[in-house]
Amino acid sequence: MEFGSASIHLDIASEFAFVFPTNCCTLKIGELVQTKGHKITGDPLFCSSCKAAFNSESTLEKGVWNCEFCSFENKDLILEPEEKPKTNHAEYVQASDQNNDAEAKVNEKETELDDNNEALVLFVIDTSGSMGETYKIDKSWVSRLELVQSAISGQIDYMVKNTPKKKVGFITFAKEVTVYGQKVLKLSGPILNDYVKLLESGQEIIIEESVNQSHERLKSELNKLVPDGATALGPAVTIAMVIAAKHPGSKLIICTDGVANLGLGSLEGKHEQMEAFYHGKVAHYAKKHGVVMNVISIAGSDTRLEYLGMLSDATGGNVDLVQATNVDFSNAIRTVILGTNCHAKVVVPSLLKIICQEARDRSSQNASRISVNLGNITDKTELTLEFSVNEKITTLPKSVYIQLQLTYRKTNGSKVLKTITRCLPASQDPETVLQSVDIRVVSANAAQQCSRLAKQGLYKEARSKALTTQNLLQSSIRTDEQKALFALFQETVETVFKQLDDAEAAERKANVDVSSLNTNDLKSYRAAKRSDTSAKMMYDLKDAKSKACEIM
Repeated sequence: MEFGSASIHLDIASEFAFVFPTNCCTLKIGELVQTKGHKITGDPLFCSSCKAAFNSESTLEKGVWNCEFCSFENKDLILEPEEKPKTNHAEYVQASDQNNDAEAKVNEKETELDDNNEALVLFVIDTSGSMGETYKIDKSWVSRLELVQSAISGQIDYMVKNTPKKKVGFITFAKEVTVYGQKVLKLSGPILNDYVKLLESGQEIIIEESVNQSHERLKSELNKLVPDGATALGPAVTIAMVIAAKHPGSKLIICTDGVANLGLGSLEGKHEQMEAFYHGKVAHYAKKHGVVMNVISIAGSDTRLEYLGMLSDATGGNVDLVQATNVDFSNAIRTVILGTNCHAKVVVPSLLKIICQEARDRSSQNASRISVNLGNITDKTELTLEFSVNEKITTLPKSVYIQLQLTYRKTNGSKVLKTITRCLPASQDPETVLQSVDIRVVSANAAQQCSRLAKQGLYKEARSKALTTQNLLQSSIRTDEQKALFALFQETVETVFKQLDDAEAAERKANVDVSSLNTNDLKSYRAAKRSDTSAKMMYDLKDAKSKACEIM
């Protein structure tokens, strides 16, 4: 856990909705999964009231545990010495999963090298007519499709050499969808509009050969591709996710240069329909089944990246906007999937309210405990939280406990529960808090919040969030390192403001009165008008990391 400051700022005189900019926390999920905790067999002991887990800060006297989060008196408890956490990072292995974990250790080195050999890499390639556009490279003219073919061929060669047991296939989409696995299957006509039949077709397709066995056949089929026809991207992604879902930890790499305009997921429809398909149906299915979706959009054409990016955003993949001459799949290929079906629960004392946009199931009556479905975990997976003071609190403590409860499945199938507990001093004095501000964490949090507000169409609120944080950070600079980090944040803010200014200028030119739109209509209108460049920036902002707030 990394916090915006070494202290939590608590002020009962402030407005309930106000969030002091340093009251934020970055949970580096990817790093925590790779860090070994104190291993304990069995299940943790939970407080009967607030559901916090017994931890290294807890004390048990005569069978009684006074919970440090809510002060509830848990009675008649029995804990063996080996069941008590020795550090603030405890790792519980379910008894039924110990055999899986032990078996995995035998092949631990091979698993690390091969990045989950049982998983699948599936390229989903646009072969529509627009992929025939050519570029002059040296003295030759090369099409977009040929550049993509060359990039995929290079990745297949890489996997043959470095991960020969990996399973690989590819799917093309134009006016029909073609699956290239152990057999070739073509889909066209009414089935491209039938979600259920596409799911059924995907269930019947098997890709079990390793790339070492299939690479010559795959490259031969790859070289035969020619650009022609419309863009049935939605049906291709649907059938691809079903095939990949049979192998948790699999990756889809989607490459396109145009707007999906045939079959399910046509990007020529209404905002609500497109969001429901890409973020609702497809991304939800992939996330549930441990599939990471990467989207590569070729610059110079409108692919409606605002909607395609939802696939990557929800499943832990990458969103890239590249020139055709620089198509590169290596980042997506080399991203290591550390776990699937990850759920994060965060518990704080009732004096605090947790603010987390990803916690969709959070209710206003229980804001001191949230649950977030993170899905797939990669080394870059992070979760950002903000804290505000509960309006009902009249007295303030000297310190505050914060606990993360993380459950997930390793790629070998074993289930893990980790609990990480931290205790931070509390202060009512802003100056005390600002003396230990962590600009990396605060600026990354601000960037993410700006992205979320902007994607909701709330441009004014996004600017306000950025300026509030900018003013606070400027007044807290103490070192050259902080000065450099602040400069990066300023560059990010300027880039964001330029995109928002351009979008609003376009609205004025079109004589659109956005002040007359309700919240949902405003979000829909601005999302539909967002360019690929602007959409890419928004996804970069939302994925801003606390190492440094740099998006370009």
